[in-house]
Amino acid sequence: MIDYAPVILSSDITSAQMSLEGVITQTPLLPTPLSARGDSQVPPHYVKAECLQAAGSHTFRGAFLALDELDPPNLRRGVVVSSTGPYALALMYAWRYWPTLRHITVVLPAGKPALAKLLSDLGAQVHLHEGASRSRARAAERIAQESGQTLLLTTGRAAVCGAATVAREMLCEQPTLAAILAPVGSGALLAGIVSAAAAHPTPVRVIGVEPVGAGTCYISRQTGTRVRVRTGSSAGIAGDLDHGAPARYPWHIWRDRVDMVQVTDADIRAAMDYLLWHHHLGASAAGATAMAAALAFPGRLPDGPVGVLCSGGPLASASHLSAPSSRACALADLPLAA
Repeated sequence: MIDYAPVILSSDITSAQMSLEGVITQTPLLPTPLSARGDSQVPPHYVKAECLQAAGSHTFRGAFLALDELDPPNLRRGVVVSSTGPYALALMYAWRYWPTLRHITVVLPAGKPALAKLLSDLGAQVHLHEGASRSRARAAERIAQESGQTLLLTTGRAAVCGAATVAREMLCEQPTLAAILAPVGSGALLAGIVSAAAAHPTPVRVIGVEPVGAGTCYISRQTGTRVRVRTGSSAGIAGDLDHGAPARYPWHIWRDRVDMVQVTDADIRAAMDYLLWHHHLGASAAGATAMAAALAFPGRLPDGPVGVLCSGGPLASASHLSAPSSRACALADLPLAA
């Protein structure tokens, strides 16, 4: 059993960036707005607006890389994924880049009928599942075994590499960042940020932010052991970050390399308001979680500017999945969209 996994190498992050070139949206890094400067409760910061990414979140990067690793026979057989939503939507967007991919099957929490309809309208075969994260993952495994489709892991190496490219972009644009704050769900995003920070020439503190109601990664970091917690509805407004336990592979990367803080629903709501009124970003509760920590605990941040990852925003309809890029059209031999 792995006790302590190495970070993703800088060369692997560069390879991931090259694979994503011309595919991902180069999301902006927004500085502290003039209207917020001078407020002692607002630390100097730069917001990475991944809520403007293709399909609405950073997960598109990892989803594309996961499909990029599959050979033609596996693409033709299709893929299966267990997702709370963002990764599944990312796969639906990525589908247009891989015209030989025939089927996408999604195991989704039972409490998301509207999202299930959207995914179905986009062409996915959706299975609503009553169980928690671990149970949904097992259901996806069974479907993959019975159907011969490829099981995609939302917390695998491709997801971590994709997340690392987010932090690499932040540090390339603002190399003096003293810290990066990121929301924590499964831990794949955190593992990617740790990997990019490790390759940076100057020290960068990585701070994971988790809702109080989720708590699994925070408790695991405090104890040094992967802790599984049944939280259910207690996870609060950012319930999508509740994965029951840190995912095994990312955990071995980030567990001894980050600080962790927790924020309340009130903190998250304040951050959503702040991002809307000062940065003009319509962030989801999960996407605003890192900003919540920056506003709630300015005294616990290091000196110097901090990077705050706004990792995703709401997706209400298929219209958010924009027209394919020139690279997508070239891959699919399609005419460019008007």
